Amino acid sequence: MVKLTGMTVEGLMHLRKRVDEALHERRTEIEKQLKMFAVVCSARVVRGGGGSPMSLIASQLRVIANARPS
Repeated sequence: MVKLTGMTVEGLMHLRKRVDEALHERRTEIEKQLKMFAVVCSARVVRGGGGSPMSLIASQLRVIANARPS
């Protein structure tokens, strides 16, 4: 494990850039999942609900899995 106190200013700036990039990628992924979740939930409401919560979760996971880029 690298200690931050032992890093140069340039090293800290590079680390910050890498953390920012990783956070941006994660945010993008989560936003895509939330959009897919909203689509599934709104479609479920339009169809009238019903069914078990487990079937809803299973259908949401299928939509998310199908939306992932290969």
